[in-house]
Amino acid sequence: MGAISSRVYDAVVLAPVIDAVCGCEGFAARRREIFAKAKGRVLDVGVGSGHNLPWFSGNKVTEVVGVDTSEDLLRRARKRTEGLDFEVDLRVGDAHDLAEFQDESFDTVAVGFTLCSVRDPKACLLELRRVLKPGGFLLYAEHGEAPERDGSLRTWQRRVTPYWSALAGGCHLDRNPERLVRRAGFEVEEAKQEYVEGMKTRLGEWHGDRNRKSQTEDPLTCSHTIKAAFVYTGVATRAGS
Repeated sequence: MGAISSRVYDAVVLAPVIDAVCGCEGFAARRREIFAKAKGRVLDVGVGSGHNLPWFSGNKVTEVVGVDTSEDLLRRARKRTEGLDFEVDLRVGDAHDLAEFQDESFDTVAVGFTLCSVRDPKACLLELRRVLKPGGFLLYAEHGEAPERDGSLRTWQRRVTPYWSALAGGCHLDRNPERLVRRAGFEVEEAKQEYVEGMKTRLGEWHGDRNRKSQTEDPLTCSHTIKAAFVYTGVATRAGS
């Protein structure tokens, strides 16, 4: 895809789709639950079109700095800042390199459905750890790999991710956000994992005779209904702080 056609795709197709999917009620409920815990000066990494903003409490939050690589999404986010009772600073930025921010300069760092699409999750999280004050909180709400009990869905996620990622702005279906957070030097103090209700998809149809012993369920062709998004939410602090 050429530079111009890629830019048009991002603006005309990708930005509206990301805005719509990230704004679904299932995701909104998880954002509401976790980001109400934010306090002080907040860094919202991968702020996107601003779906986290309504859930920060003006009674506890003094300022939100939101960074995202997409100006198309930031334009949408700016429309969601009206009526908020705290300062909002939205800017183009890369989560892998937050050099513009000093060490230990934020009370809260928020990531909402962002770690799925960053190029290098560990590098991103190490930067978030650097700018987070000792005693501050990393709040996350992320979709990711299905639990071990749902092996067929996990296989499907791994097989589909390379194709999905190419079309969906780098989004990975098979990352484990909680594991990534822990490996980057955070201690997870609260954690919750659950399927998003109401987000289901039906995959293909069975092929062959179901009664044959050799028949296996192919996760790309099975007809059963699966829940499409497994969501991880949590509160973490800097390990050793």
